Amino acid sequence: MLKDVAPLESERLRVRPATVGDAPALFDAVCRHDEVTKYLTWRPHSEQAETEEFLRLVEGWNAQGQELTCAVVFQGDPVGLFTMRRPEAGAGIELGFCLGPAVWRKGVMSEVLSLALPALERYCPGERIWATTDIDNVASMRLLEATGFTRVGVERGRAVHPNISTEPRDCVTFEW
Repeated sequence: MLKDVAPLESERLRVRPATVGDAPALFDAVCRHDEVTKYLTWRPHSEQAETEEFLRLVEGWNAQGQELTCAVVFQGDPVGLFTMRRPEAGAGIELGFCLGPAVWRKGVMSEVLSLALPALERYCPGERIWATTDIDNVASMRLLEATGFTRVGVERGRAVHPNISTEPRDCVTFEW
């Protein structure tokens, strides 16, 4: 079960299920930033209450067991989100992530993946592990390739990224 994957820990990080109590830190560090949400399927939050509402939904999804969205805690503060989910039966486990700009280029998400991927193999053996990213999101593509993912193709019109366009955009799919 996905709920068994977290918490994960290293000397610098803790990856644990996100809660409504994380809203103040995640709003400030992540959810309100245009540059963070540029390639995501949601718009930046204008108020902390939006982040609280989102995290209430996350707590419900996490409880159902088909998804596990975690807070990425760096030096004691939530600085990002990491999601593992089964979008449909037989599709494997899709990963998603975002980090606040204060911790970009510090190896935080690489470290999250180095913790999560072996745990996913242990708790979900044999399942496909994959991620998609907007065709223009070079940073995420580089991260995925650097952590052992292989680019497997482009899905035309896969997702709407409302901070770029109201039209569905092409996404690159990676598998681990």
